[in-house]
Amino acid sequence: MRSSWRATTLSLSVRRRAQRCVLSFRWFAARTGLDRIDVKAGDSLTGVHRRMLTLNSGRYALIERSHDFALVPWRPVLERARGQFVTASVGGEGISWSIGIKRGIGR
Repeated sequence: MRSSWRATTLSLSVRRRAQRCVLSFRWFAARTGLDRIDVKAGDSLTGVHRRMLTLNSGRYALIERSHDFALVPWRPVLERARGQFVTASVGGEGISWSIGIKRGIGR
């Protein structure tokens, strides 16, 4: 009986955190006029790292593109990339970042 209560409480906590996150994303989308895009495992994301946002659910990096934006988990390596073009490859274990525009044939 006790373990089901803990599972229910944990599930409720996770749902509330997710709802707060969605509300924060909607608020930011309304404020900027940009659409929010979801980033899933296997996706690639390119854009300009604008800022770090601290929400109830954690820290996020705001990656802005021409007509939309994405919020992805923030990492300290992104601090020096504020205002710069970044490329992210989303994998199952995390996100691999590339900072700046790469020049040359093998781009």
